[in-house]
Amino acid sequence: LDLSNSDLIKSYLIGRIQTQYAKDHELRRQKEDQFMDDWKNCETIALDTDYPINDLFVMYEYFLLAGNPKRSLYDELVSEFQKKEPTKIIGDFKKFCTHYRNDVHGAEDKTIYSFWYLRWGVYWRTILTTSLHTSYVHHDELSKCLLRYYYLNWIAGYTLSKIKQVSFNIIRGIKEGTSITMIKRELEKSLKENSTVERAIENLDGDIYFDQWCKPLLAMIEYNQLDESNLNFINIWDKNIHAEHILPKAFQRSREWKSFHDDEEIENWINTGANLTLLSGSKNIAASNEGFSKKIKAYQGKGHYKESSEGITSFRITQKIVDDYNSGEYDKEWNWSAILYRWNWFCDEVETILDIDLTELKAK
Repeated sequence: LDLSNSDLIKSYLIGRIQTQYAKDHELRRQKEDQFMDDWKNCETIALDTDYPINDLFVMYEYFLLAGNPKRSLYDELVSEFQKKEPTKIIGDFKKFCTHYRNDVHGAEDKTIYSFWYLRWGVYWRTILTTSLHTSYVHHDELSKCLLRYYYLNWIAGYTLSKIKQVSFNIIRGIKEGTSITMIKRELEKSLKENSTVERAIENLDGDIYFDQWCKPLLAMIEYNQLDESNLNFINIWDKNIHAEHILPKAFQRSREWKSFHDDEEIENWINTGANLTLLSGSKNIAASNEGFSKKIKAYQGKGHYKESSEGITSFRITQKIVDDYNSGEYDKEWNWSAILYRWNWFCDEVETILDIDLTELKAK
């Protein structure tokens, strides 16, 4: 098999040690042992995080360069390593990887959880790990404004080209100790130049069910209802977790929803944030195309934690529907009043999470 980049880097650094200490066999052995211990630790971290060591080296490359690589990973790193002691190189790489495992991959935090749904993983991983590795004093604030920036670009429909250079600029700024105020200014400049916020708002207004960011956004709204003491990661890739239509897509097949049968306007609301929530697979099947009163009974399950137990659904954003139903918020039925009430609540939550103004959407 062809050697991987990590194999080549390992061979290069070991070769440097053997050449540098060729005349001192004992010191060479000590250096080689130290190097191999640190290398094995890095391989363990890769296994612990399910993130290949080659990808960890890509993160480290981005950290070192703070710019877009112009050559292969191996060539770029060899150039960076030429004047450095091999054992210090692998020692620093181990510290970098340890920060990633302990404080990014292993973090139990709603902000970090929300990052895991994003595309462009190598960029946000590198930025957060760079911040930790350099002891950037505004790490928490950086994490939140970075999350907002990436999600707005994703919801706006932009691709990697829009965030790539800005991401490298942030890495450089962190290494140089740039203030969080200046970093925020750079992010806002990018959003303004690309009309990102406006495009994101347009895409939030209407069907979102088929967008890749729909379930991540619902999960972020769910996290917003919880404090850190009862926080659990929502694995949206689990086939048992669904974006549930409160008013079913096939509502016209059921007499339970006859009040909407001749309403042409309702079609525009089926796949919007006003009519979507999170539900586990078995509860989603139970709710299906049933009438609202029967859906409420299905929502009163344990969701994806304890499928067989009775009680309120584990998803707080779905539990809110039950609470509003029981309190008579919309006359015990899912009607226009309920849909508009939920729409305003959805917009309020998105405003808080993404720090944008959805006043015009709520007023429509």
